Amino acid sequence: MEPRTIAARMPHDLYTRPPRPADSGAITRRALLRLRPPPAVRDPAGVAARRAAIADLSTHPGQGALRDAVAPVTRALADFASDSSATSAFAIALDPEPDRAIAELARSAAPGGAVAIATWVPRGLPGRLFEFAEQIAPLPVGIPSPAEWGRAEIATRRLGPVVGDLEVRTRTVRLSFPDPDAAFTAISAGLPFPLSRLDELRPAFDRLLSSCNDALDRVEIAGRYLLVRGRA
Repeated sequence: MEPRTIAARMPHDLYTRPPRPADSGAITRRALLRLRPPPAVRDPAGVAARRAAIADLSTHPGQGALRDAVAPVTRALADFASDSSATSAFAIALDPEPDRAIAELARSAAPGGAVAIATWVPRGLPGRLFEFAEQIAPLPVGIPSPAEWGRAEIATRRLGPVVGDLEVRTRTVRLSFPDPDAAFTAISAGLPFPLSRLDELRPAFDRLLSSCNDALDRVEIAGRYLLVRGRA
């Protein structure tokens, strides 16, 4: 059975929801979600502003190039996708309410189904660009940085209460572009950053690129990401 795709937070994200199984009455991790402490209180206006910025990514001119660049990661997550699984490539890190995003992800998997996510490690490109973006355009008060998801201890702490048998691996994906302009257009498409201010972010991008470009006549970046997987 092919999994049904639900509304993705970003065009290049793979996020699936299986048909809901009949309730067996068993105590599952998903049931335990109801017993978790309430999520951190965040300013509703800040959350709304962040969600609007994420929605604006759909109009970013680099979306197609970014989707192509991270295709190997989405294919790797697709290996876990089935009618009982839930996966998210990078988009979960952008959600301004991590507790809510995790609950949604866990509920999307059938009991015992696979859960797998990929998040950028905050080193080099693309991962460290979040840090510089937030220096230029600070996040609303109470909204966590997407870069936090790229730290194994934080990803484990957030997912651990609702996802069992967690396994965390650091992997790399080869990101290839014909030139720095194309690389910047694509990579910036993964950041909820004002399109009108992208020129302000370019110097930081160029500094990062100078330290991690593996080619002379084009751009070749080993993008580090966490692959976190377990069972609902």
